[in-house]
Amino acid sequence: MCVRGLSVVGASLVMSLTLASCMAPAPGAGAAGPGDSPPRLIAQTYDSGFPQGHDTYNGMGTGSDGKIYYVLCSEAHDVAGQMYCFDPATGKIRHLGDLTEACGEKGMKAVAQGKCHNNLVECDGKLYFATHTGFYAIIDDMEKIGPPPPGWKPYQGGHFLSYDMATGRFENLALAPGGEGILTMNMDTRRGRLYGLTWPGGHFIRYDLARRELKDLGPTSLQGENGKGANYRTLCRSFAIDPEDGSVYFSIGDGAILRYRYDRDAIETLQGENLKKDYFGLYDPTNPGHMAYNWRQVIWHPGQKAVYGVHGNSGYLFRFDPRPPRVTVLDRLTSLPSRRSGMYDQFSYGYLGFTLGPDGRTLYYLTGGPIYVDGKRVTGKESTGKGEAKGLEDLHLVTYDIPAAKYTDHGAVFYKDGQRPLYVNSIAVGRDGTVYTLARIARGGHTVTDLVAIPAPLTPSVPPCPLTVRMQNYGKYDDAAWTHLPSIGIARVFTSVPAADHVATVAGRLAEHNLQPLVLRGQTDLGRESCVEELASQLAVCERMGVRYMFLSPRHTGASRQVACERLRQAGEIARKHGVTIALETHPDLGTNADAHLATMKEINHPNVRVNFDTGNITFYNKGAEAVTELKKIIDYVATVELKDHSGRYMEWNFPVLGTGVVDFPGVLKVLKDHRFRGPITLEVEGVRGVEMTETQTKQYIADSVRYVQKLGDLP
Repeated sequence: MCVRGLSVVGASLVMSLTLASCMAPAPGAGAAGPGDSPPRLIAQTYDSGFPQGHDTYNGMGTGSDGKIYYVLCSEAHDVAGQMYCFDPATGKIRHLGDLTEACGEKGMKAVAQGKCHNNLVECDGKLYFATHTGFYAIIDDMEKIGPPPPGWKPYQGGHFLSYDMATGRFENLALAPGGEGILTMNMDTRRGRLYGLTWPGGHFIRYDLARRELKDLGPTSLQGENGKGANYRTLCRSFAIDPEDGSVYFSIGDGAILRYRYDRDAIETLQGENLKKDYFGLYDPTNPGHMAYNWRQVIWHPGQKAVYGVHGNSGYLFRFDPRPPRVTVLDRLTSLPSRRSGMYDQFSYGYLGFTLGPDGRTLYYLTGGPIYVDGKRVTGKESTGKGEAKGLEDLHLVTYDIPAAKYTDHGAVFYKDGQRPLYVNSIAVGRDGTVYTLARIARGGHTVTDLVAIPAPLTPSVPPCPLTVRMQNYGKYDDAAWTHLPSIGIARVFTSVPAADHVATVAGRLAEHNLQPLVLRGQTDLGRESCVEELASQLAVCERMGVRYMFLSPRHTGASRQVACERLRQAGEIARKHGVTIALETHPDLGTNADAHLATMKEINHPNVRVNFDTGNITFYNKGAEAVTELKKIIDYVATVELKDHSGRYMEWNFPVLGTGVVDFPGVLKVLKDHRFRGPITLEVEGVRGVEMTETQTKQYIADSVRYVQKLGDLP
């Protein structure tokens, strides 16, 4: 006999393991469970104006503009899902569009594009996502694509779409083959590739933005959720993408981890590791109604270059390291009442509301919790053939601090009127730590799904700052940068390209301090015959470290300008292959000012060689020049920006705390915002020649400069 795909023997094993691992209260968590009164979080509900809003799975994202973008789904054949934007600063919601219209199917009388089943991915000012059907027929207690009503055409298939955040325009990119929806989707933003898994057949598809090419690599899990018996497999709901080599990782119900190889444009089964762990349970993958050995939701951690995920049915948190492949089970991430009960939660597939917070160290998870009445746990259906809540349960917000390995259940979530948020499988975390989701709400005698905001459970000691800071700012106190930068809210850094054999050590230390390298400083002299080869090895390191920008001061001792530009053009072609942009410093003679930069850009004529605009160097190297005016001239070629102040006197080495010199930083930021600049903005302070500072003074110098930039408001 099997229950939820778990054999009786397997259930006993998992129960004993779960109870053994969860008897002690988790660090930082309050008491909860039978007879206890767990803390409550009171959530705020919003009205998007879509009364047909139905259960949404994923379908959310936090934009670089700080706004929350989301899709409310529909289960009707003639009503499409609708996309919205919520601005936390104003509390206002804006309707962005209708999914059927965005797909170019308005007026076709085809079954509507009812869902977005994936999280929204931002790249170069656009949000990328895919559509899915929301109109089902229930056959043998399983969901199937619903047959069209009389006079209607069948569902046409899911689409890859983009939404331009600046213009508000949608673009229909590609249509999934075979009339199937797109269940799972993610994007390799560096290589411009969208990946999808179709439903119900489970075909792996990819779309190349540059080539406008869609390719179907075929089924990945036998007949997927369209199969029966031995041919049935529940499909994976989440892709993890390694930006270093473009690999896409996903699971199948049998427990194997599959890898799409970008270099081979093919899928392979990972050898030496899988998800068949005793702690996850024992499953029959041919039975519907559970995720089997699939992971439920995963995220790529850029600092640690690893995958963090949660197994759906058991709720166990794990870490997956691709090189060499290893799965490490970390903790049971379910609510504290669930941990103490020793039972699984009510949602048959587990929960999709799992993400990495803006601090880069905290995992957020929206999960279920048992309800107790008169000391007894409320139970639901014993089994189901689809993804659904088998019974009533509470919603809990759980966080996990990765470096500290600290689990915290922040309590059950309720609305002000005492309602419980139900069918929660979405999450987005705002810049201030507010947790957003999409949940059922009883409104006007009807139940709708709409936006919900849960107050920030954590109060960061320092507000997060999107600014990048040069580690070299610390001079001889550079070792202090590792701890000082995180203490003032900086998580992104500009540092030198490490030697190839030191990459692992440097990357490990950065991850240890939760620092992400955004720009690496290259080093060569373009006058050397070996310069292109030297740059090639440095660009390869940039790719290994997941860094897309390499700064370069373009000296060319003994070589003509023409030779230097030709060598930079060759380096640009190498950079293109590594997904890196070379940013040339504002420095004589190739980049003394905007005119010099412009002439150099036109002579090199390569999209992967661009400008690093240094605001302080403009007045240092030029008489009568001004940063805002110069920036306007060259903005179309600017890849990276360095905010540095200056005294304003020609060739005077006097680079004071930002905001105390002559540079018009508000004007600089306005130009960047007006041109929708999306590259790294780095803070650089070089001090005053002849003035020696102590370590304490150096830290204060940098902290004061960071504080000044923060006061200017949001960066582009």
